Amino acid sequence: MSALVGGLGIFAAMVAVLARQNNHADDDWVFFLNLNSLIALLSTVYRAVMVAVAAEVVSQSKWIYFWTSRSPISLLRLQYFDSASRGIWGAARLLPYAAKRSPATLAAALIIAVSFAVGPFFQQSIGTVDRSFVLEDGTASVPIARNINGSDTWYRTLAGPDYGMWAFKYDVRASILSALSNPFSQDSAVSSKCTSGNCTFPSWESGFPSQSEHDITLATVGMCNQCIDVGSLVTVYNNSLNTGSPSWKLPTGLNVTAFDGANWMSVAESRNLTWAESIIPYEQAATFRWAFANITMLVLSNSNSSQTAQDYRYQEQTPNAVVCSLYPCLRSYSASVTNGKLDEKLISTQPMYPDLMSYTGSDVEKNISAFPEAGTLPGDEPHLAALQSPCLVNETVYTSSNFSAYSNASDVRILSPSAVADNYPSIKAPPQCLFKFNTFFYLMLASYLQAGVFSGNCKWDSRQGTNVYCADKYWLAQFWEYRHANLETITGRFDNFAEAVTRQFRLGLGLDQAQDNVVRGKSSRTKPFTVVNWKWLIFPIALLAIETVLLIWMIARSLIYRGEEMVWKGNVLPLLYHRDKFVDANGLHLGDGIPSHDQADGLHGGQKLMTIAEMENDAKDVRVTLIRNGNGTSEIGNVKDDKQSLRRRRDWDQDSLLGS
Repeated sequence: MSALVGGLGIFAAMVAVLARQNNHADDDWVFFLNLNSLIALLSTVYRAVMVAVAAEVVSQSKWIYFWTSRSPISLLRLQYFDSASRGIWGAARLLPYAAKRSPATLAAALIIAVSFAVGPFFQQSIGTVDRSFVLEDGTASVPIARNINGSDTWYRTLAGPDYGMWAFKYDVRASILSALSNPFSQDSAVSSKCTSGNCTFPSWESGFPSQSEHDITLATVGMCNQCIDVGSLVTVYNNSLNTGSPSWKLPTGLNVTAFDGANWMSVAESRNLTWAESIIPYEQAATFRWAFANITMLVLSNSNSSQTAQDYRYQEQTPNAVVCSLYPCLRSYSASVTNGKLDEKLISTQPMYPDLMSYTGSDVEKNISAFPEAGTLPGDEPHLAALQSPCLVNETVYTSSNFSAYSNASDVRILSPSAVADNYPSIKAPPQCLFKFNTFFYLMLASYLQAGVFSGNCKWDSRQGTNVYCADKYWLAQFWEYRHANLETITGRFDNFAEAVTRQFRLGLGLDQAQDNVVRGKSSRTKPFTVVNWKWLIFPIALLAIETVLLIWMIARSLIYRGEEMVWKGNVLPLLYHRDKFVDANGLHLGDGIPSHDQADGLHGGQKLMTIAEMENDAKDVRVTLIRNGNGTSEIGNVKDDKQSLRRRRDWDQDSLLGS
């Protein structure tokens, strides 16, 4: 019983250790042995205790097995029981016999047989997961653009090439052309400031740390793109070259001809899109009205990808006509930093429209009819704007339903087609939720894109292979796609350009530096944490419970058969002292046992069963030798004086199972 109590104590100690370390960082462990080593050590001792108790049960069961047998049993079974108490193989060999006669023996043998799994089960219960924790002194921020005012981007001349008497500085032009020709350049990559390399940002929808890649965590002023296929408006016409080659044109006059040296791709800005109003949806038409540029592309392409330049037949060309609109917008992202890399996913976009702010007049349409002439717009320092909803300000979430609750709300009157009431009503909103684009800078950028970037003709002849010549507008050649341009490829190019320009805004192009142009989050570090899967401890504790039941059963039986059955367990002396108690099928005794010094009669049947204590006390003075091969002789002598022999038999107390 003491061994069982010890096993329970060891199990409790392991549970206490695991409970203490559960959901704690691995580096919180301060013991000189690591957790796995300590549990391995304790589980080994625990298994030894379990096996020892089970072995005692099996050992006692062998005597009960023979005592309770109604007929003589093979003496070999005695060896089976003894082997079962000493190892896994012996326990496994005993199972068939125990299953027929003794459920208790079967259970104990099974415990010995499966005890090897105790250690792995304890080890399996210990798991490790990586968890992050916030660094209180860490830094986490991502740049955004709240207000693009064109700061430090232009200068005044007598005759500016971009807009009136103003022109863009050289670096602005370079940034825009770089965004078009190399949109994925690392020079325009947005980087975060993240102390630990792992940062999260609060969701603008809940105010809590973002838990999903669909949560909006930042918004920024940017550029967006929409493209529409207007190929249905292309018509065939007879050109003036009299080449016999086919020519195609759009209602605007933009045309291409499939002939050497002719225009195979034409690009032009179309501020007025009334010629395509039959196929442009109303929602997009409203966006196109305030675009930087509405670019029309008419390009000849060949769908036969295996065709070589020499096989490039004029009659096999297909005209593709696309209108793409580049417009100012508000772009919302879900952002996080993992292992030092900023990951951003675009969640939504919304166009920016003129904001009249506190202007209360009702003649809005008249005043904006002449736009983009900035001077005709009412209000102070007009700008285009968009409201971000939801929006996070000082850990409080604001939406269109509670914008006015902000204490220092600004007047906002955005001329959006989606206005909920006529005449574009004015509302109040937190200034942090209002993203703006300065009208003057908008007009300069629009003029530059329309005249300086997206206008020109590209020629091709059979000597150029898959290349197209666009003169000084070389950057337009990428839209040619080596003769395989279509709506998808053209849209992709403009999307990449819009995203690249957005990054330039965030990095400082025309940015109002007086604004708080960052979004802040939490810097976190990842640590391995210990987690305990408690279900793996069911097996070890089940063994302990079964052994407890078996031991209680053994104790109860020894009390019931007190005086008839002795608690001999694994002791071998009963085989010598009570050999005469073994009777074969013919009723013959196997032979005399070792007589005790106190034995008064020679009748085998009259000798009472001795306890372990009696046998061990008597055996210490019995001297014997073992005869080899039956040829030697041995004399068994009792060297004790008769007066030192055992006292005459009397009722002895049972050996207690509580002993070791």
